[in-house]
Amino acid sequence: KNKKSDFWLMGEVVHGDYNDWINQGELDSVTNYQIYKSLWSAFNDKNLFELSYNLNREFGEGGMYKSFLPYNFLDNHDVNRLGSTIKNTKHLFLLYDLLFLIPGIPSIYYGSEFGIRGARNNQGDFELRPSLPPFSSLPDFAKPFVDSDALCETISRFAKLRQNQIALQKGDYKELSITNETLAFERTFFGEKIIVAINSDDFERKIDIKKSGELENLLTGEKLYCDGKIPVGGNGIFVGKVI
Repeated sequence: KNKKSDFWLMGEVVHGDYNDWINQGELDSVTNYQIYKSLWSAFNDKNLFELSYNLNREFGEGGMYKSFLPYNFLDNHDVNRLGSTIKNTKHLFLLYDLLFLIPGIPSIYYGSEFGIRGARNNQGDFELRPSLPPFSSLPDFAKPFVDSDALCETISRFAKLRQNQIALQKGDYKELSITNETLAFERTFFGEKIIVAINSDDFERKIDIKKSGELENLLTGEKLYCDGKIPVGGNGIFVGKVI
């Protein structure tokens, strides 16, 4: 950093307290395996309490990792691709949405933006690293179960949303409500408040956001009045700014 003040160094760390690497000035960020596991597992098991616990533990009031931004991911070179891990393919879209809304630095493993698959097996983990492109020659084990164009568009949309909202980049995290299949939280940065409500159920749910007042739906541009609960469609998400 004496040679380049904005030099940034991220390291792959699996176990232990990530602060051991950050507070000693050895790394700027580390791979967030704790959040990685709880993201896909909570959706597969219909138990968003698992994700809630880890988000609060890391980023809530008194959270372990509020002093830096961990490197968040849904898959990488060492673990099965999300396309092979997730049970409900609709949740694959929701998880990429969420990746850009929770605290931390979102990252995408090459090819997974198209929903390609790949899993470790008794012969090794070569399936995690297919040669790309062309996609027309993808082996059967890697062919996606989802609309690749739609997934790319979703990722691009939420990446731009995060880029344009400072509260999603640096804001504090506060949980608003939690059930097995729904989660609502707030990101706040110097008075800017953004509310996220996610519904992993197949049917519409009214999600308690603990606030009444006018909101701007950041996904549609629509302004609406909320009476404390917000309706979110099946396998859907709401992102709103408090006006």
